[in-house]
Amino acid sequence: YRLSTKALAQIDSTKVAAKTRAAAMAMLREYDVPERDHLAQIEAIYRGVRARVRYVEDVRGVDTYQLGIRTLELGGGDCDDYSILLSSLLESIGFKTRLKVIETKAASKKRRALREPNWDHIYVLVGFPKRNPKKCPRNHM
Repeated sequence: YRLSTKALAQIDSTKVAAKTRAAAMAMLREYDVPERDHLAQIEAIYRGVRARVRYVEDVRGVDTYQLGIRTLELGGGDCDDYSILLSSLLESIGFKTRLKVIETKAASKKRRALREPNWDHIYVLVGFPKRNPKKCPRNHM
């Protein structure tokens, strides 16, 4: 499992920026987020995605990537699809984000057997505070 430019390219192209921003704004309104409450914005986007998107694994044997807005439309995706969606939504309302790829304990056992890296999970890091994020935090949502 590698973080590829394909995954990064799915984070908000100009063609989907308006739809992505509209979806983010709808989530902020749904959770009645006060203006400039950046932590509440992050929480509302996270809760909105959790309420709308079901975890579904990729097609067997194929690691796929889809646009964030497509994940929202389909109502499902795996961890990279969730991460691309969350990152796209947060970026559309001004947050700086990064994607973090890790190897879980189960993958680590498999890696030792195969003698190769087995990066099997990805999540979003969000720069906070929004106005002057020195760097994205180590903790994830």
